[in-house]
Amino acid sequence: QLPQLVATAAADGLLRISNLEHGSSYTFAGHQGIVHKLAVGEDNPTLVYTASGDGTVRRYDVRCADRHGTLLFAPPARKGSNTAPASSLRAVHAIQLEPTGRP
Repeated sequence: QLPQLVATAAADGLLRISNLEHGSSYTFAGHQGIVHKLAVGEDNPTLVYTASGDGTVRRYDVRCADRHGTLLFAPPARKGSNTAPASSLRAVHAIQLEPTGRP
């Protein structure tokens, strides 16, 4: 049985997972902007997906020690630049999971 967990995210760009049974909390980083939305996998509630103002979508597995998650989407680089993302122009404000648990 999975523990009772609460996932929150906000303007600091961090995802926080709180274990209600033990009173513990874990912080996950990776975004450079506000986290606008999060979604929890219905078929796999240990996977949390986040959509951010930095233009990226990340997946975090709350069972893993890697606290930066997996980058699933990033905006294309600005025209004429190989490195600078166009994130200021392409914030991600929503995320929806398919029945398969995929964004």
